[in-house]
Amino acid sequence: MDAVLLFAAEDLIPPDEHEALEPLMLGEVRSLEPVRGCFATGFPRVGRDSGTTPRAEQFWGTLAPGVGSGNGKLVLSSEGIPPHASQDEKSPWSGLSGAAVFFRNFLIGLIVEDDRPGRWRHSRVGVLTIARLFEDTSFIDVLRQHLGRALVLNGITEQEIADAEFEHRYAQVMRAEHGKIRIFGLDLSRSNNRGLDLETAYLSLEAVSSGSDYDRTGEHDHDADLMLSSAKVEMSFRGKHRILLRGQAGSGKSTLMQWLAIKSASGGLSGELSVLNNRVPFILRLRAMYRLDNLHPSPSQFLGVGNILIASDQPNGWADRVLRDGRALLLVDGMDEIPDEKRDEAREWLGWILEHYPNVWVLVTVRPSAVPPAWLRDYHFDELALLPMNGVDRSIFIEKWHQAAALESSAAPGLSSLEHERVAGELRELQENLKRALEVTPQLAALTDSPLLCAMICALHRDRNGALPNGRMEIYKAALGMLLARRDQERQVELELEEDEHRAFLQEIAAWLVGEGLVEGGRSDAEHQIERMLPSLNQISHKFSVEQLYDHIVERSGLLTETTTETFEFIHRTFQDYLAAQEFKEARNFKMLAGRAHEEQWGDVIRMAVGHCDYRDRAILLRNIIDEADASKDEEIRREIHLLAGSCLPYATRLDASIRTLVLDRVLEHMHRIEYGVRGNIEKLAAIGDDLISVLPAVNAKPWVIDVLGEIRSERALEALMEISQSSNESTLNHIMRTWRSFDAKKFAEKILTQIDCSKLTVWVSERDQLAELKKLGSIRRLVLDGATQDWNTVESLEGVETPVFGLYNTTLRDLEFLRQVRNVRNLDLFGCWGLVDISVLSALELETLNLVDLMSVESISSQLSDVLSAQSQVKSLGLGFNELETLDQELRLPNVSTLKLWYPRRGVETMRRVALVFPELESLSFYLPGGEERRVIDLSPFSGKEKFLVHVSGGSVRPSVRGRRHFAPGSLMLDMIG
Repeated sequence: MDAVLLFAAEDLIPPDEHEALEPLMLGEVRSLEPVRGCFATGFPRVGRDSGTTPRAEQFWGTLAPGVGSGNGKLVLSSEGIPPHASQDEKSPWSGLSGAAVFFRNFLIGLIVEDDRPGRWRHSRVGVLTIARLFEDTSFIDVLRQHLGRALVLNGITEQEIADAEFEHRYAQVMRAEHGKIRIFGLDLSRSNNRGLDLETAYLSLEAVSSGSDYDRTGEHDHDADLMLSSAKVEMSFRGKHRILLRGQAGSGKSTLMQWLAIKSASGGLSGELSVLNNRVPFILRLRAMYRLDNLHPSPSQFLGVGNILIASDQPNGWADRVLRDGRALLLVDGMDEIPDEKRDEAREWLGWILEHYPNVWVLVTVRPSAVPPAWLRDYHFDELALLPMNGVDRSIFIEKWHQAAALESSAAPGLSSLEHERVAGELRELQENLKRALEVTPQLAALTDSPLLCAMICALHRDRNGALPNGRMEIYKAALGMLLARRDQERQVELELEEDEHRAFLQEIAAWLVGEGLVEGGRSDAEHQIERMLPSLNQISHKFSVEQLYDHIVERSGLLTETTTETFEFIHRTFQDYLAAQEFKEARNFKMLAGRAHEEQWGDVIRMAVGHCDYRDRAILLRNIIDEADASKDEEIRREIHLLAGSCLPYATRLDASIRTLVLDRVLEHMHRIEYGVRGNIEKLAAIGDDLISVLPAVNAKPWVIDVLGEIRSERALEALMEISQSSNESTLNHIMRTWRSFDAKKFAEKILTQIDCSKLTVWVSERDQLAELKKLGSIRRLVLDGATQDWNTVESLEGVETPVFGLYNTTLRDLEFLRQVRNVRNLDLFGCWGLVDISVLSALELETLNLVDLMSVESISSQLSDVLSAQSQVKSLGLGFNELETLDQELRLPNVSTLKLWYPRRGVETMRRVALVFPELESLSFYLPGGEERRVIDLSPFSGKEKFLVHVSGGSVRPSVRGRRHFAPGSLMLDMIG
């Protein structure tokens, strides 16, 4: 290739001038039509004064795509008269090589030669296209790393340029609209009401395949464990392009969508998500679509329903072209935020979009039980569920919150540097105190399982000088009180409302929204609710107008936010539900609440209403809910309402014993009919809390019982697991091991791990404090470190640990030196270890089985990978990801490998030919296919000469096409396909 990438030793353009320049845009000619108006600027020798001083010259003319050698070079024909060459030069353009060729502001190539000067008299030059350079991935990777952003090729027709220019503006608007998030407790003074930078505040949580997080039979499949273990949510997206993501209120679903949108638009995604770089994100919030009475918008309406300021500026047909070309990122937020009866309509619209634009990447979010399992299976969606925050997530979030609070403090006017330092010191102290308080108070730590609740705890801990509320309802109450009280203290306002008056207006508005099935409301509707209330508030009814009161409530409370000049919503739906529940309780609307118990949207409202009630009213409300369920002839509705009643028990701090028994009896009626393979059902049972534990079977406990106890996460749940472990078989004990992450590491080890024989079990470790307990366990059959972002680089606690099977999933590891501390490792699994740069230690291990999958830094270790596999001459069973397979040396031969497992193969016969060459003695071949609608092709013909050949295929949303079977002798091919 006639190009080289040069890096200057120092900046050629001053930094202040560089900031003012537009990003370099790359262009590609995509038709045979000549492109007029191209130009190149360079320093040919013919233009030098006295032959030595460089002087810029321009070559301008027409680029001819239909002329060239077909090797990525095009011809640029001059529109001027070429200069004469000097006597010692063959070409007047000598020295122009490497000059950049532009069309408008698009770089489309580099001049590399004077094209056949004998025929064309120096009137044409050869141009190496940028598109040709893009074929060299290593060249582009280096350039991308230097620029710090992904690169994209744009077409250069009038339409393509108009589209590219609009997309550049759109990416800027998306960053302005979605690049900030408001974190509870960090904007009380409104000094930072734009929010915190999303990339700074974003916390990556874990997700698991919904319904597949554990093998419910208790029989673990070693290789399936690699696929089904929980992973950071971004990595869980790998191989999928249609995803339904379930998550509780405040779990971070909407924040994830914002993060994906701005990172994709800016080309800032890495790893498996890099395939989404430079896509065009469309965030469609279903609550806004419902308010606009448009649950089936066409592509041209996407920006309008998304309330994008430049919606009217989009080129005609632009959105259709983006979706048709497969460049769209469709982010559909809040399927639970529209009425239940409207969700099928939204589902049909989504199906229509995917039928017309099948290559669109789609993410849909919803609360766990808002839609049934496999609701989008007909459209080939994969389901994922966000997991609650674990101890590591909580610690990271607490640090981020306090760092942001210090940053907010530093921006406050009027504080001296000494005062800033004092506040920063106080915040650091509060941060550490809060961490310690949560470590010694498990019941309080359990309340920090979502970003929203954790932020509330941080804010209340700071506001109360270290004092903390005890329960979920107390947290909500204290948070509301803090917001309303602090607002009064921080601003002087002409219109003054008592806290009770303010709360009364908010309750009325919230109750109206819930009653109408809305999350977003209109200003006129809110003003109507305020007007209805005014006669009951004599002190202010004649002093202020409805408009003044609405403006005051929005401005002062911090609980309402204006989505447009005419619409509003609560800062989080949790506050809306809490206030509505209080209003319904005060109005004693118990019959009405029971009548809505079958509607998923009312679940949190009803639970909170139970929490608001006093002892007597609580019994009345729960009795009404049970009566409503008992009266239903629909078995599914009866079950859902009974489970809802059970989930109200944790909110009932005091409750008549007969009512509690009645609720639990009704729950027990459904125990044997619940589908426990669905994660959502496990969560519904776990929501009942400690009251459920007394009725769960402890002897011969089924896997679902263990899963429920692991989700409850309480001291009583740990005691119940200990009792089960004392009389359990090996498969049940293995299932119990998966719950370790849900409890205090030391207590779990003392009560369970040290009391059983781990030499036949798999022990899962996801947090550093679990490592210290391993030495107490003796020999472990299989040890798995699956802490996705844990810093295992300085692991010291593995010294002396003995295990024949070692598994590792971690994105921060740089090398594997710590494996030297582990004794007797014979089988090793490395999965998702993106950060690895050194795997040389593997050559020193005596392995029999080795799995190397999703090592995203595979380029940095490619030179080591073949050497390691060559050294491992005893390995009989090998597992590789597609990237790992592609990097193997062409001449590598591994006759010792008889069993091969391939994850995510992307090519057909070319891959299989390569496999047949590298592994000549192969007897068994397994494929683990990614999700998605694409139909994979597996060609087995390169193995047709084998006498016995076993092929196993699993995964994938679409059954793959297996070719080459007819080439095998009868009975020589055994094909096992699952899914």
